Amino acid sequence: MVECKTLLIGVLATVLVQSSSTTTSIIIALVGSNELSVKMAVYMVMGANIGTSVTNTIVAMGRGLHSLTSKLKLRTFGTHRSRWSST
Repeated sequence: MVECKTLLIGVLATVLVQSSSTTTSIIIALVGSNELSVKMAVYMVMGANIGTSVTNTIVAMGRGLHSLTSKLKLRTFGTHRSRWSST
């Protein structure tokens, strides 16, 4: 059960910081200062890697919506432009 919690801490930290490299660096520093065991660090780093996937998914979802609105704007502009250029 502790492993699952540690894994989720890694995911959450990466989602908040939006960088698995930063999260991993912090984890390594904590292990180096004996504040965190190596076993726990392994689960946190695995969680950081999962957190990167979560962050990428959020970004991709946002880009999909932005891309759709951009296409609609271009189509609307293109329609108005063709009407004006023919007169």
